Amino acid sequence: MKNVSIILTVYNNSKYLEKCINNILKQSYPPKEIVLVDDGSTDNETKKIYTHFKFIKNINFNYYKIENIGPSGARNFALKKIKYNYFCFFDPDDYMGKNFIKNKMNIFQKYSQKNIIGVYSNEKLKKQNVIKLKKYKKGLGDFKQIDSIGYENGISGRLPSYLFFKPSIPHNIILDKKILINEDFDFIIRLLLKKNKVFGINNFDITVNLHNNSLTRSIKNINLIYDNQKKFLTKANREKYFSNKELAKRRKYAESLMIRSNFRKLNFINSLKHFYKYLIL
Repeated sequence: MKNVSIILTVYNNSKYLEKCINNILKQSYPPKEIVLVDDGSTDNETKKIYTHFKFIKNINFNYYKIENIGPSGARNFALKKIKYNYFCFFDPDDYMGKNFIKNKMNIFQKYSQKNIIGVYSNEKLKKQNVIKLKKYKKGLGDFKQIDSIGYENGISGRLPSYLFFKPSIPHNIILDKKILINEDFDFIIRLLLKKNKVFGINNFDITVNLHNNSLTRSIKNINLIYDNQKKFLTKANREKYFSNKELAKRRKYAESLMIRSNFRKLNFINSLKHFYKYLIL
């Protein structure tokens, strides 16, 4: 068996961490290493949970607490610490299906001659105990499908749904610390632009917890989400990630999100401002 590392990064969201770790330990293909990075949380809960698990048999469990540098910076830090070639960036509020690792390692083995850099799976999106299924593209994907990233039946753009092969990742490609939203997309797109391939499997191997306290998933943080979407799309335009039609479509989506959000808040002036931006795109 090939050894696998799991990267967990935490910032003030240790509420789900213990369940997440227990879930990882129940994998049919157990990881050899867990690297847990606390990105400068204001409490000490992550260390307490680590202390409970640190003597697990047959798994190297390492903990680091660093100054707050953001989710991308914390993941970059962890990536330097892992020992093994196969790894996953996982979120502490998400949960792995029992065969999350096994299903992906089977693909790496089966298609070893295809130079696959990452294998992803479908997702269960959970919000207030309601589950919605999101199905991605099955089979090989490359730079020709970049426009589809993140869409239903497209290439997955969410890092925790992937298992990666580290030796194939160029040393100059790390997560962009300047982007808090769509940094996953940005990382995967840059890998694809280097002519790497990814592979989608038809298994719902991950449950994504869309809770209201999430920094990047909560409507409460809509301005933060919008500002970082704009940063990503500005970079996408500069680096020619998408076709012109697709770039315009994603810009329109960002504006429509602000229109709806401001309308719900009865902030009609801001809603109209974004409606104007939507019209001229």
